[in-house]
Amino acid sequence: MKKKKTTGRSKCFKKRDKWIKKLGFITYQNYLKSGIWKKIRKEKLDEKNYRCFYCGVIANEVHHTRYTKPVLLGLGDYYLSGLVVLCRNCHQDISDFAKENKLHEGRAFQLKNNE
Repeated sequence: MKKKKTTGRSKCFKKRDKWIKKLGFITYQNYLKSGIWKKIRKEKLDEKNYRCFYCGVIANEVHHTRYTKPVLLGLGDYYLSGLVVLCRNCHQDISDFAKENKLHEGRAFQLKNNE
């Protein structure tokens, strides 16, 4: 039986889901509905004046570039650096790019940022 190759993208989501469960959430979607995430999300949006990192339009989506405990819980001095404010279109572009290239979300952001 041939072993399925693990991609950066699948490793990223496995790590995310592991942390989500350790933090007491059943799914990532449950986490996104939580008060913890709503507070962190608002903090990041406020920090960037609700402006998309790429195109500068008014934005209301926050993209995780890292799924670490500090980022997921809003702990420490640098957790906001694991997040980026994006408009819906740019967020979709990053997600599609990551999916097409089987990349970790953070790596997809880095590559798109260097284009």
